[in-house]
Amino acid sequence: MLSERLKAVRLKQNLSQREIAQTLEIGLKSWQQYENGSSIPGGKVLEALLLKLRVNINWLLSGTGSMYFNEGEVEYDRELMIQAIAALDDCLAKRGMELDPVRKGKVAVKLFENLKRSGVSAGNLEMIGKEAGELVELV
Repeated sequence: MLSERLKAVRLKQNLSQREIAQTLEIGLKSWQQYENGSSIPGGKVLEALLLKLRVNINWLLSGTGSMYFNEGEVEYDRELMIQAIAALDDCLAKRGMELDPVRKGKVAVKLFENLKRSGVSAGNLEMIGKEAGELVELV
């Protein structure tokens, strides 16, 4: 469960709830809501977990893989991730589909990983859109 994995990250880092909230530059109450499952972190919080603590977002959302990124794994590219999420949103809207936030996050991470492994770079909107469309077909 996402809330349990968020708590596991905090405990592994030996941080209090207040300390992790400060590290991620969010409010204490927001972090507490994430840990108790009453709220789901948005993209900015997920990005902060990745950049500041090297948390593997795929693991965080799905429970698969390792908690932290290891050397040699897909390198994070902020612009590509933003463009991938925008393309995913566009494809879902065109098909009249909605995904719950956790599932959408998993699909977005998978899209990003596919793009990186295929050598697609930020700015190649045509290819990003094509990959997003193909992935949405499988959802």
